[in-house]
Amino acid sequence: MYQKLTFLEMPHVCFAHEYATSNYDIHFTAAPKQMEFTFYEKGDVIRAMEDGSEEPVAQGTYQLALFDKPFRMYSCAPACSHITVGFRAAYRLSGVSREELLAVNRRNSEEELSVYFPTEGLQLDEHNPMKGLLQRLSILSSLPENAQKLRCTALLLELMALLTEETIRTAVLEEGALSPSGLLYARRAVRYIAAHLSEKITLDCLSEVLGICPSYLSALFKAYTGRSIVDYTNAMRVEKVKELLLTRDFRLREAGVSVGVLDENYMSRLFKKYTGQSVQSFQRMNYRRESPGEN
Repeated sequence: MYQKLTFLEMPHVCFAHEYATSNYDIHFTAAPKQMEFTFYEKGDVIRAMEDGSEEPVAQGTYQLALFDKPFRMYSCAPACSHITVGFRAAYRLSGVSREELLAVNRRNSEEELSVYFPTEGLQLDEHNPMKGLLQRLSILSSLPENAQKLRCTALLLELMALLTEETIRTAVLEEGALSPSGLLYARRAVRYIAAHLSEKITLDCLSEVLGICPSYLSALFKAYTGRSIVDYTNAMRVEKVKELLLTRDFRLREAGVSVGVLDENYMSRLFKKYTGQSVQSFQRMNYRRESPGEN
């Protein structure tokens, strides 16, 4: 089972630390807005709830824990250690199926700030970057400067993004649509497109960059995103244009050029195709939404 956690406010990092003990037994009280993201580095532990149910958490697990109910974490291992970040935020929680999770992966964007994760946690290889981010947080969170607090928030959001990516990756692999190597190529293609929107992007270009044949890449990309490379690239260009029109006061021609579309009329047609509305309607609607003093 997967969970969707939607932040209703910007999360605030309360602490981050590395902890080691030979007597791992910690009791937690209920705190509705409190959460912790933990890497259980050494020693298997058990999460025990008030109703008597218990959930094992294996060594090497990354887990997001909510404090909506009191619980106890304990272990019989001779030595245990973990790295954790605690943070607070109002949130909304809902369960999602694997099919719903994969559908999220294939959508352009989501207006809400949401994190997806498996209830039981994730077992990842030692080369994933989340442990390093947790270690950086444990150092920065102890520093008093306001700038460091901002960096802690940025690192926490990066952790939540990685957690969501790895959760989707796990779901894709469980579905059997992609092999681990195929998934790697598909994700590299997605990242290349995001970094080169202003350039000409074709299937042949991408396959050359990644070093695989075009037909194989096309099949991998379609399985991962549900779209062709051209369709996905155009959708990402429109998303970037929307952002520029709203945040930087760009005109459509300038925004189009910044994403590699030099023809303003063509950019206008793409915008209508992927948003369902004209640029003028989009700007009017958002202007009304942001204008002060209007209902």
